Amino acid sequence: MSLHGKRIDFPLDFLRVFADFRKELDNIYHQSGTGTFIDPYQQVRDMCMAIPKPLDDQLFDGLAEFLVDEVDRIRKAILAQSDFVAIYATSWTRYKTASFYADMICGHLNKVIRNKNKTPIRKVIPEGKYAQQRIESLAFAVWRDRLIRKLKYENANCLVYQLRDLVRQDREGKPVNQEAIRTAILSFVEVNRHSKIPLQLYVEEIESHYLSDTRSYYAAESNNLMASATISAFMQRAVERFKAETARSSKFCDSSSQEKVTKEFLTQYVAVHLKKIQSEFEDMISSEKEEDCANAYALLLRIPKGTDQLFETYESHVRQLGRNIVSKMLPGAGKDPKDIVEALVDLHDKYIAFCQKVLSSDPLFIAAVDKALRSVVNGTYDNVSLHSAEILARYCDTLLKKSPKNQQSDSEVEDKLVKMVSIFKYVDDQDVFQKFYSRMLAKRLIYGLSTSDDLELNFIAKLKETAGVEYTSKIQRMFTDMTLSSDLSKQFHTSLERRQIQLGIDLHAMVLTAGSWPISSMVVSEFQLPSQLERSAASFTNFYMEKHTGRKLSWLHHLSKADVKTFYLDKRYELNVSTFQLGVLLLFNDSTSMSVNEISAQTRLGDAELKRVLKSLTEAKLLDASLPSFDNSTIVSLNTAFTSKRIKVKIAAAVQMESAQDTENTRKSIDEDRRLFLQTVIVRVMKSRKALSHTSLIQEVIEQSRSRFIPAVPAIKKSIEQLMEKGYLERSKDEVDVYVYIA
Repeated sequence: MSLHGKRIDFPLDFLRVFADFRKELDNIYHQSGTGTFIDPYQQVRDMCMAIPKPLDDQLFDGLAEFLVDEVDRIRKAILAQSDFVAIYATSWTRYKTASFYADMICGHLNKVIRNKNKTPIRKVIPEGKYAQQRIESLAFAVWRDRLIRKLKYENANCLVYQLRDLVRQDREGKPVNQEAIRTAILSFVEVNRHSKIPLQLYVEEIESHYLSDTRSYYAAESNNLMASATISAFMQRAVERFKAETARSSKFCDSSSQEKVTKEFLTQYVAVHLKKIQSEFEDMISSEKEEDCANAYALLLRIPKGTDQLFETYESHVRQLGRNIVSKMLPGAGKDPKDIVEALVDLHDKYIAFCQKVLSSDPLFIAAVDKALRSVVNGTYDNVSLHSAEILARYCDTLLKKSPKNQQSDSEVEDKLVKMVSIFKYVDDQDVFQKFYSRMLAKRLIYGLSTSDDLELNFIAKLKETAGVEYTSKIQRMFTDMTLSSDLSKQFHTSLERRQIQLGIDLHAMVLTAGSWPISSMVVSEFQLPSQLERSAASFTNFYMEKHTGRKLSWLHHLSKADVKTFYLDKRYELNVSTFQLGVLLLFNDSTSMSVNEISAQTRLGDAELKRVLKSLTEAKLLDASLPSFDNSTIVSLNTAFTSKRIKVKIAAAVQMESAQDTENTRKSIDEDRRLFLQTVIVRVMKSRKALSHTSLIQEVIEQSRSRFIPAVPAIKKSIEQLMEKGYLERSKDEVDVYVYIA
């Protein structure tokens, strides 16, 4: 290839050289294989660097003339066929490819034109001529002007109308040449890509008609279908249509149109019938029509705020089912909380699983379930005072306490406890659960009634994950005390053996940290410990004080129990009794009968506690009473004819059961704890803020209390008044509605 200019005179030499070059162009555009075997790159370079004057302008004009002739020929060929789209698509593909190669061959000419255009000169372009530009851009401009526009204005826009008709046929499921449609439509994008507004031609000639046809076609179809079919069939058809139209627009249209087509479809097929679909959603859920619910969700999800009503319907449905469960089962939940808790767990699991399976795990629907169940769990119900947190605590107790009825495996119990936590997280008053649960746990630990320490600890770990470390700190310290007590008991017995002391009984003492165990509110009776036990208790007290100087031990006889054997019957029975029961029974070693007044004097038990003990012993047939009222004159005697099928008889269980008074005391303890907690929060807030308005203080206290319970505003006001009486707060002298902290 020569890099030097070649002498080409105009016009004779140029016409000869260009004629040869045109043959090369014919070969490229017609793929005829009749070229001149002359290097076309060299020809272009020779004409652009011709001596005495470059012939690039003449070369450009000659190329434009060739392209005009070529496109005119193609247009005539298209019009000669009935299937405009197919021949158009084939012709465009060839033309585009040929223009790509022509552009490469004319690389030197493109460079010359580009350099000229860097310093633009106002130049009038004669009619029918083209401004100098890159050759591929020229080829596309000629195609646009000489073919697309002429077909529009001179041939009734036959190409576009046939394209629209073919798209309609495709929507109707008729066989069409989809590749030809795609090629023809996208040519309107490609042919204009070198212009300043690349998509203008496509938008004006293709997209506008495509959207209009989509609108009218699906408006008619959706209205007819809604009038004639069930809502289920309508939604199924809508989903199918949506998928098909999405795929169609993706195949046929430019990416810029796909969202517009989808929006137009959804507007005509779904948004128009939005209220109808929303109104039917309640029935779909109630009837558990999973496919219908999935279709409704899939369609309305794509409509702005389309699923808002579905969230509300879903929440309302779950809430009503939950309230029905509670209203039906709550009255009996105090004795057996199993049914109500497991029904709520099943409700939660069912509708969370429904969200995952049918509603694509939409977090807003899961939030709707959460909101509904929170309303159910914290709701108020007529004539029933039982608190949901208390019910959950009792349910845990039934699972974790040894019982003839509780024959479940550890894995089954753990699974139920994990599921129960899913309900526990909805409880606002978690302090109520904490109080009841810890009291029941204390009894299980003290009386050795836990089915498994591992289950207890695993459940506490779950509570810690849900409610925080502080929530379970005291509960965990209870287990620490049990471990330390076991070690301490071993050390005590080792000490007795080393000193060769025989107590006559086998004593196992549990040392409980007062602040960690919820037993401080229990009334400690002035019980007279039987003489048989006094030495053992004193020995342990001395042993403990030697190890822990400065500490104080308080014996909780009302929580203690003993195993004692009978020697006055034909069989030797082993009785498991409370310490109070033992104190009464040991009196009958010296006498077979005595009055209630005598028993009271020797045991120093209170009237209520003594009656409770005597009632349990008479019901067990160990003692007989002359009167069921157990007044002071009632004579109580030893039943020497006692018999039982079992050698080991549990009598203590009767007094270990939680009484109505115990429950009432727990509730009072909760109220007192809340009162002190609110006062603490108020002082802490005011100490940091110094001065705060009434409304702001109320809001701050509610926010800081939320993790434990939702305090009532009157309770906060009462706590504020009490703190003002104690001198912690006062009203501002300048503003009546502002409180000031007193240091």
